[in-house]
Amino acid sequence: MKNFFKAAALSSVLISGSVFTMGISLEKGKSWTNVEAETGRGCGGLYAQGNWLKNTDNGEQTGGVGAGYNLILGLAFPVGGGARIKLINGFALYGEGYIAPDGFSNSVRNYTEANAGVSW
Repeated sequence: MKNFFKAAALSSVLISGSVFTMGISLEKGKSWTNVEAETGRGCGGLYAQGNWLKNTDNGEQTGGVGAGYNLILGLAFPVGGGARIKLINGFALYGEGYIAPDGFSNSVRNYTEANAGVSW
């Protein structure tokens, strides 16, 4: 009985951080649809994710599932933003950037993130 309570206490510590976060996204292209769902990805503890992709031209479908464990090494509250510039024939340029000054973080010295590219 003691082992049961030890296992229950340990498992509640492992999953407690991931219980309150969840995300769902839907992407639709000219000939495809993608649905993604995840829980616990943005915080410490266990997380799970899955996706489903369908090619609407030929009806082919694929999907995937995954699970993992996140460790919390520091905390930062970044600020920033992004932009998307539409070009011709469905092409676009995009970019985004985020930074967390020392006052916006807990034990994280410097946090910067940048992403840029071309989409179609």
